[in-house]
Amino acid sequence: MDKFIEVKKLRKTYQIGDQRVDALNGIDLEINRSDFVVLIGHSGSGKTTLVSVIGGLTRPSKGNVYTEGVDIWRLN
Repeated sequence: MDKFIEVKKLRKTYQIGDQRVDALNGIDLEINRSDFVVLIGHSGSGKTTLVSVIGGLTRPSKGNVYTEGVDIWRLN
């Protein structure tokens, strides 16, 4: 298959006062060019955070996001 998006060991942690919130905790994901993907889950489960990180709007705390093999968070 032709990987379009690949996510490896993705983590996003928010600091709210003296409390840490792990919105994403070690996510691995592969989306091929012809795939149709639906994200479902309870409110607060990290769906919007995942899409924001994949879309380049929110920087992950750790991990990598590749689009067509290019790590988007290493680009200028």
